[in-house]
This record gives sequence, structure tokens and C-alpha cells, in this order.
Amino acid sequence: MRTDFILDFETIGQCAYKIPALDCSYRTFIWDRFLDQPYTFEELINGAQKTKLDIKHQVEEFKYTYTKEDLDWWLSQDASVKSVLKPTPNDVTVFELL
Repeated sequence: MRTDFILDFETIGQCAYKIPALDCSYRTFIWDRFLDQPYTFEELINGAQKTKLDIKHQVEEFKYTYTKEDLDWWLSQDASVKSVLKPTPNDVTVFELL
């Protein structure tokens, strides 16, 4: 039986090089289940975990940057979407995530 892992990073900008990641969603799944008992969309989503990353740490430690246009886009979103920009006591560094 094969177990696979998928992860998805939400970032401030579109360039995947040297930009801060806001959060990371991830989960494992059994590949063979797709052959005889496929996962439902809800099952995949509900089994995912999300970790919010420390943006300030990425800027200071790795010198990651983002453009004013990218930040403006995030700030124009609904409060529930742009809340990922606010630091929380639970934010983790990239090192802690790994």
C-alpha cells in the first residue's frame, strides 16, 4: 500500500522565488484508495491540516520580499481572507514547519 503526501503553500506574491509563504496546507492519503473507494472532496479537505507561517521571520532570516502590488491585492480581500497576514502567537518558522 502506497501512502502519499501533498502540500500547498499560500504566498504573498506570484513569483515562487524568494517570497514569504503565508501558510501551508498538507495531508497524507492512500493512493490505492482511488482504485476502489475514492476519497470524497469533503474527506480530502477535512483531513487536511494547515499551519500559519511567520512572515516576519522569512523576511528577516531569508531576505524574502514582496511587491506593493501583491500586498495591495491581499489588503483588498475580505477580512477573513486577509486575516492570514496578521501575526498570531501560533505562527511557526519555516524551520519549525519542516
